[in-house]
Amino acid sequence: LWHGNTVQVALPPGRDSSSTSTAPLVGIPLMTWQPGRLYVVVTPRPRLLMSELAAVDSGSLPIVAQFTDIGRAVGESLQVSSTAEARVYVGDVEDWQSQYSLLAQLRATGTFVFHDCSSAEVRAVRRSRDVLPHTNRGTAICVTPEGEKTRVRLT
Repeated sequence: LWHGNTVQVALPPGRDSSSTSTAPLVGIPLMTWQPGRLYVVVTPRPRLLMSELAAVDSGSLPIVAQFTDIGRAVGESLQVSSTAEARVYVGDVEDWQSQYSLLAQLRATGTFVFHDCSSAEVRAVRRSRDVLPHTNRGTAICVTPEGEKTRVRLT
C-alpha cells in the first residue's frame, strides 16, 4: 500500500529479473492445507506443480491433503465434499473455465492460490479486478474467502 492505494512496481528496463527468481524465499511461509478446507490452485503448469507437491516430504506436512487434477477430470463430474482432509483442486485457467460449475461452487467458500499467474489469468478465474501482490518464481498468492491476501511458498 502507498498512501492508501494498492500499487505494483515493475523492474526498470535492463535489469535482470532472473536474479530475483533465485533469491532465497526467506520469510515467506510454506502453504499449510487446513483440514476440511477447499482450495482452488491456479497455475500455468498444473501437472508439474502436482508432481512437486507430491515430492514434498509428507512427514513435514501437518495434515493429509487430497489433490485433484481438474484438467484430467474432463467429462467426469467432480463433487465438493466435506472431509477431514483438505481438498485441493489444481488446474490451469483453461481447466477452471471448463469446470465452471465446480468453480462456481468453490468461489464462495474456497481459498484461491495463484501460482505464477498473470493479472489477466487471475481476473479470468476470480472475476474480480482486485490487484494482487506480485509473486516471484516459487511463490504464490493465497486469497481466503474473506479476501485476505498473503504470499506463500507451495514447496
